[in-house]
Amino acid sequence: MKIVIVGGGLAGIQTAYYLLEDGHQVTLVERRNAVALETSFANGGLITPSHAAPWNSPGILNTLLKSMGKRDASIYVKPSALGTYIGWGRQFIRNSTRKRYNRTIARNFALARYSQQCFQRLLEQTPLEFFHEKRGSMMVYTTRAGFEEASERFDELKRQGVEAQICSSGELVEREPALASTASHLAGGVFFKEDEHGDARSFTQSLAAYLSQNGVEMRTGVRVDGFIRSNGKIAGVTTDQGDIGADAVVIGAGHWSADILKHLDVDLPVRPVKGSSLTFSLPSWQGAPKIPVVDDELHVAVTPLQDSIRIVGTAEFCGYDPEVKPARMAMLLRAGIAIYPQLEKEISGIRPELEWSGHRPMTPDCMPILGHVGHDNLYLNTGHGYLGWTTATGTSKAIADMIAGRKSDLNMEHYGLARF
Repeated sequence: MKIVIVGGGLAGIQTAYYLLEDGHQVTLVERRNAVALETSFANGGLITPSHAAPWNSPGILNTLLKSMGKRDASIYVKPSALGTYIGWGRQFIRNSTRKRYNRTIARNFALARYSQQCFQRLLEQTPLEFFHEKRGSMMVYTTRAGFEEASERFDELKRQGVEAQICSSGELVEREPALASTASHLAGGVFFKEDEHGDARSFTQSLAAYLSQNGVEMRTGVRVDGFIRSNGKIAGVTTDQGDIGADAVVIGAGHWSADILKHLDVDLPVRPVKGSSLTFSLPSWQGAPKIPVVDDELHVAVTPLQDSIRIVGTAEFCGYDPEVKPARMAMLLRAGIAIYPQLEKEISGIRPELEWSGHRPMTPDCMPILGHVGHDNLYLNTGHGYLGWTTATGTSKAIADMIAGRKSDLNMEHYGLARF
């Protein structure tokens, strides 16, 4: 079949990979001038089944209300953007009951574990060049109250099969010696053996180059502005550079997917939630960290990327706002130094390699949306939220299986649009 994929990030590119493997004629359309320039550009670089717990944990409503209008809050709700989230937000809160929270953990972890297996096979079968390591990850706590509050979540993760090792501050330092200078301030933490990390942008770019060399047509700088309809089916897409015919269309355009589907009068419950990152090139840092560390109380992660260190985190419910805010960069830097005090000396006199903000495509239950929408030849692979690289390989394989008529290893009903 001739298949058009809309979106050149982790989801779109990996969908193209699996559809090419099945022998389809694939055209990928990306609104930006190159692939991996949106959420895949400078994210946390984490493949973390351990992060299966959704953001809308029980009590999230109080957290959101307390952060309302507080620009320095790690989770910030911009009052003027509330209209973007009203209906979506009601569902977000409704999914924060203990029962739904635990159900989402189970479904996210099942998807993440499957996706990680697919990712491993993809790497074994495809010659790619990008930074990637399997060292696990850590979640650390500076207060005993925060550590104890998270214990119930860890118990649920372990029940689902996550390998989670509870660690004292000393045991954390044994695994990551760079934490030695802050060990006295740590109440404890958890080591997740199965987690991985790397450069999501270079992975996406490398896979895109491989696909281009093997027959996938990459059309960048092209904006989809509608659909071609014929005899009750989608016959392709209309763009600002002409029509593109297709036997099937896959929408994998992150939070832009909702705007695209408005052309079919479909209200897709995917909204942008802004995150930011700060990257420093530090090739001379002796004893630099090697394992990603997440401060669960600050909602910030520090990810080693070869000779660079990336500090990433925060969540802004602010609609679409591409501006990089100095206050957010300063907040990330303070958090990074709180985790690694020696970082302040290492970055003295140098400027960041990269300051970035992007928009996570979030659904109200913090799980992606997969499968048919409106027509039997129109498919969704979007809404991956904060688990983009963790889940996108598996969702892309599942969409290819659906198009081929194969039974997926996932329970697709769990991730379909009909759940809303």
